[in-house]
Parts: sequence; C-alpha cells; structure tokens
Amino acid sequence: MQREQEGFALVEARRGAQLVGLAFGVTLRPTTLWWQNLLTTLSTEITQEHNKRTFALVELLVHRPWRRQHIGKAIHDRLLRDRGEERATLTVLPAAVAAQAAYHK
Repeated sequence: MQREQEGFALVEARRGAQLVGLAFGVTLRPTTLWWQNLLTTLSTEITQEHNKRTFALVELLVHRPWRRQHIGKAIHDRLLRDRGEERATLTVLPAAVAAQAAYHK
C-alpha cells in the first residue's frame, strides 16, 4: 500500500467537516515502475531513481463545486512544501484535458 511506503504524504482541504479536496504522493523507490508507459520515452538519466531522488504526486482531487478557487494549487503547494527530495513529478492522463491545462498554468 502506498500509505505505508516511505515518504508518503497526504494533504486534505476541508470546509468544516466536508472534504473539499486532497492530494497524496510518495517518494519513488529505486525499483519504481513510475516511468514506464509514458507517451514520451525518457533517458535513463531522468528515470533512474536513487534514495529520495523523486517525490511522485500520485493524486490531486478537488470536488467539482470547489474548483476554480485555487484550492488545488494550495493543496499542491502544501504537499510539496518542505519535501526532502531533489525533485517532484506527476503524470496526467492524456484524456484529462482540464487537468493538463491547470498544470500548464
């Protein structure tokens, strides 16, 4: 389970008791399969992992009524703040056009 993996972190956004959004990620292990099945082939220099090189943002979700209020950005920034890894990465499905547009901003 990812929550038991070293470097796991989760951030929630709430309005009172209501969950508005969340994001979580893990530190990639040297044996990770994270870099497989990408649309673009990357060099070994980029994909080779070593201890605590890369934090992978696995999921970032904001409930529809709360979108376009910068909640996703706040969750993203809080999750990545104070990380000890050299870099962070995320993937977005090709069909997730709105998510891709948000990350390009």
